[in-house]
Amino acid sequence: MVNLGLSDFLSTAPTGPQGLELAEEAIDDVIAKIDQEQAKLLPAKFAFAASIENASFGGADSAPGLALHYSRAHEVIWKTLSGVKEDLLAFQQACRDAKNEIVAADDSSAERMRIAQVAVETLASGSTSRRGQRDHREAQQGQDVTGGIEG
Repeated sequence: MVNLGLSDFLSTAPTGPQGLELAEEAIDDVIAKIDQEQAKLLPAKFAFAASIENASFGGADSAPGLALHYSRAHEVIWKTLSGVKEDLLAFQQACRDAKNEIVAADDSSAERMRIAQVAVETLASGSTSRRGQRDHREAQQGQDVTGGIEG
């Protein structure tokens, strides 16, 4: 038979973030990565660092069209990352709001539980009073059972 103590259970308890806190942390990581990628793709930086001149696509008649599509693809990626980041920020705020609501519900529940416990303890205290029994016993002991005749 295995004998487990409290320390055995405490050692298995999670030590890092859990639930909504873990989701917030993961979202923060993704947002940071999006920020890094967006910094590389900023339109002003891209115009100088990653821009490809029409001539780079060759001398064919399709070269200007390829350059245009390349620039448009860059814009689509940058705007998509911006949208994803905004969605993640909104989801992260929703996680925070949900966590706050859960904490508030827990606090409210704890307060209701405390009030109920006080009520039960008050009832228990009132029901354990044996005043009637004690008064009855004292009344019996104080009675003159001789009928006034001393013996």
